[in-house]
Amino acid sequence: MGPAFAFHASDDGERWDFVRLFRLRSGPPASVGFLSQAPSGEDCDSRFDRIRFVESAPADLRDGS
Repeated sequence: MGPAFAFHASDDGERWDFVRLFRLRSGPPASVGFLSQAPSGEDCDSRFDRIRFVESAPADLRDGS
């Protein structure tokens, strides 16, 4: 969305939860990577699958689609 990026997460790949919206000063293009963390624990196990990048924005960032 222009200089803004929206992050969503899903446990099942069907229902998506809005996580964060933010802007980068430089705007697109940007390098993208993946990270998991355990801010309240010592460790965590994570798996990233069914990853996709879509250049178009959802009609509503918070509707779960």
